[in-house]
Amino acid sequence: MIEAIDINAVTQAPEGNLDDDELSVHENALGSLWSVQSNKSDSLEDFLQATFSTELDQGVILQKDDYRLIQLSPYRALIISEAIALPQAIANYESMLTDVSHGYCELCVTGKQAIEFLRLYISADMAKAIDSGSFSLSCLLGQYSCILWWHDINEIHILVERSYAQSFRNYLNHLIQRYHW
Repeated sequence: MIEAIDINAVTQAPEGNLDDDELSVHENALGSLWSVQSNKSDSLEDFLQATFSTELDQGVILQKDDYRLIQLSPYRALIISEAIALPQAIANYESMLTDVSHGYCELCVTGKQAIEFLRLYISADMAKAIDSGSFSLSCLLGQYSCILWWHDINEIHILVERSYAQSFRNYLNHLIQRYHW
């Protein structure tokens, strides 16, 4: 007979006794996540001007109302929102939008050493990104493809594909345990 084991009970750090220096991983509820891509009729630059009234550099995050936009490349961005429905100004560009909420999970690594910890394991130069004023990175963490974003270097958000989110979370918890040894 096969029995189900709750992996979270084994790999999650106990709650309530962590101080600010301790690293921890938790899942954030993801309201909606939209991929925005340039197409033949509309560019990402036009979309940004019409919806956020600005230009944006790669790696920078825009915040407007309940929406956060992360530009990943000159042709692709993500919109993260607590709300499910998009405002009309954004919805007008439906040919550029794809709802990818069901395909991603948002995890968060918190603690005073969060940035130092993640720098050890990612494929990109996080120090260079921070020095250049960026607040997001698309990279590999171990062998997992993910998108990191932050407003505070002690709280790093990670978007990872839902199909391997549990495995990725277990991996992060293992790395955190090893980091504290």
